[in-house]
Amino acid sequence: MQQAPTPKNEAERFLALQTFGILDTSPGADFDALVHFLASACGTPIAAISLVDGDRQWFKASVGLTFQETPRNISFCGHAIAQADKPFVVSDAREDKRFAGNPLVTGDPHIRFYAGVPIVSEEGHALGAVCVMDRVPRGLTELQLDALAVAARLIMTLIEHDATTRVLAQTQKAKQVIENEQRATVLYLNRVEDERLRVANELQAEMSRRLHANHELDYSTTHDALTTLPNRREFLRMLEAAAASIRTGSPQHRTFAVYVIDIDHCKQINDSLGNDVGDNLLVQCGERLLDVAGVEDLVARIDSDAFALITFGTSTVKTAKLIARRIQASFAAPWHLAHIDCVVTASIGIVIADERYSCAEDIFRDANIALDHSKQHGRDRYTFFKSSFGTEHKSKSDLQRTLALALSNREFRLAYQPIVSLASGAHEVEGFEALMRWQRSDGIAVSPAAFIPAAEESGLIVPLGTWALKTACLALREWQRDAGPTRMPVRMSVNVSAIQLAASHFSSVVRDIIRETDIDPCALVIEVTESAAMLDAQRSLTVLRELRDLGIGIHVDDFGTGYSSLSYLRRLPVTCVKIDRSFVSADGCDELVDPVIVGAIVSLAHQLNLKVIAEGVETSTQLNTLRNLGCDSVQGYFISRPIPACDAAVFMKKPED
Repeated sequence: MQQAPTPKNEAERFLALQTFGILDTSPGADFDALVHFLASACGTPIAAISLVDGDRQWFKASVGLTFQETPRNISFCGHAIAQADKPFVVSDAREDKRFAGNPLVTGDPHIRFYAGVPIVSEEGHALGAVCVMDRVPRGLTELQLDALAVAARLIMTLIEHDATTRVLAQTQKAKQVIENEQRATVLYLNRVEDERLRVANELQAEMSRRLHANHELDYSTTHDALTTLPNRREFLRMLEAAAASIRTGSPQHRTFAVYVIDIDHCKQINDSLGNDVGDNLLVQCGERLLDVAGVEDLVARIDSDAFALITFGTSTVKTAKLIARRIQASFAAPWHLAHIDCVVTASIGIVIADERYSCAEDIFRDANIALDHSKQHGRDRYTFFKSSFGTEHKSKSDLQRTLALALSNREFRLAYQPIVSLASGAHEVEGFEALMRWQRSDGIAVSPAAFIPAAEESGLIVPLGTWALKTACLALREWQRDAGPTRMPVRMSVNVSAIQLAASHFSSVVRDIIRETDIDPCALVIEVTESAAMLDAQRSLTVLRELRDLGIGIHVDDFGTGYSSLSYLRRLPVTCVKIDRSFVSADGCDELVDPVIVGAIVSLAHQLNLKVIAEGVETSTQLNTLRNLGCDSVQGYFISRPIPACDAAVFMKKPED
């Protein structure tokens, strides 16, 4: 192992580092955000901001490291600061004699790749380096190296800003001491005058207390105690006043827009992280909405997890869309709750209030109907109210009321779609996916695209999902019992929603069903979407690991359509990803829709030792292309439509029979 060369201006460099006073300071949000960005941009598990002290390197911020400092003589960044004019890159540390015996290479964190750009002061002193690391040999693109260089300059700016802020704070403190001394002197000289005024001041104080108490009483009846925003009562009062300006033809605020904003899956965050974290989320939501609102606009908290915004002067759909997109962009910024990075989205219903409306009640009703439409069609979106929504809203309410009755009347059933392996030309069936179907007692079939969202919103997805899991396991038990020398062993895949995954007792429910149905848990697969897994990442990780420990397989469904958090995918106990059908087939298309994306997903998954199943295969051309791209298995109408359990036996016969 070769030690890093000492920079020629080491004494001046060390003095500059001490002068900035950044060593051993507490972490900063800006620095943390930078290392997370660099890790994501460069696709590395490790990123850090390192400051090189006399005999150590100390990390101001890092991701992927379990320690905050190392000896300088083993640091990679010690080499980086010795060439302050260009990036320092080690493609494979084990093949580099300078680092082959380095304990950071041979031990934790097992560095194989390093790229660092010096953090250089205005005087040319390299204080440290911003770097990314990986546990496999690799390189960076020019664009990624440029990102490191830009980050190094930005970090230097932040360090200089922090140093300036500390000096200003010290100056302010000294000024405050002087002011306190002057104030004490004035108080001493005016002691006699103060005594004379004491009685008058007490009377004035009593009057002030009474006025303040009255103000507090008025405030508490019109404002939310948690967020300090106007409450539902005050919002409706302001909405009525705004509606009155329309009725009376007041020239001020003749038109305005109302946005009803519901925090998606707020209950799951409360259940998994606690009410204190949920309260913190609501406070942050209010603050972000205030940043979006104009000076004259109104932001209010109108329900436990719902807010409202009135933007006065908004008269066109185009303007209202811009504001809705600003709300979405605000919510897309990182959320840090209980030391966990969470994904928080919002559903929005919008009404542009004009001469069509005569009262606040109608405006508020239509905004809520538009909000329900956003939630019904996938959440994390905004919807403008349309007159046709009134009929849709009634139909949705009727559907939710019918679901519970349908469950008790056993109107639901499962169909099973075969999944075949491409490992050989025989296309052997390796499993089935259980798919829920609903045929009402009057013979009308209801699409899963309609009743699944309604079940999720009403909460019935939990008992419905439990029924589906148990029914699928019972079918699997019959297949396992009937297995003979001519039958191939198969696995049963069952879809699980985000609401089921977030339930505190979900693992116990699965365990009880396995015990009750007496199946081999290794033959059961739970399928979750990327969005469901990332909704509460830490909770999902815990639950999926519990299921994995039971022997159950975990597949990521509809891969490529959700958050696609590759770094988190590596942490999940996943054995397979399923490519969404939108990348495979389209109406009237014989070819594979997007072979480039499919090939990239297959390559990535195989590098992570994951299998790949492609959904929605409808033609032989698509199947052959998927085989050539290295896809492991497929399912779709080309193989078979979903079939009843009694018809599955024909697919389980060995090919030679």
